[in-house]
Amino acid sequence: MTLSMKNFEQKEWDLYDTNLGQALESVEKGDLQCASECFKRIAWVLHSLSKYHPSIEKEQEVEMKQYINFHL
Repeated sequence: MTLSMKNFEQKEWDLYDTNLGQALESVEKGDLQCASECFKRIAWVLHSLSKYHPSIEKEQEVEMKQYINFHL
């Protein structure tokens, strides 16, 4: 992973942490509109991060193909 990718990922996780904290505080205060906006931003951050990490199913599919090819 390149340095710029690591920096991007760190910024995204920082956004996640910030918005999660704000969302939880908003829920405690009863400000559900603000909490909703924070959760939307969290969803966007997770969507953004998911582009750079293969899903578990994809990893398992690749591992299974490698296993089958090795044992044929």
